[in-house]
Amino acid sequence: MNEDELVDVLLVLKENADLRDIFLKVLEQASFSQQQRIAVLRNSLEQKKAPQEIIGFLKSLSDVHTANFVYTELKKAA
Repeated sequence: MNEDELVDVLLVLKENADLRDIFLKVLEQASFSQQQRIAVLRNSLEQKKAPQEIIGFLKSLSDVHTANFVYTELKKAA
């Protein structure tokens, strides 16, 4: 995922409180491995019928630095 795509996804997440809260709740779970976080997020997002671009974005969260950046940005917006 390039920087422009990351910015687009962050804007969608910041504007949608339900999706933002799902991401924050799961990313805050220290007991989850990165794989568990992604699986829980995928399940939650599919239940909420999230846009495909958001579900596709989950692959980027396997990178810890990207996940931390996303968490920080969403926490600021909350």
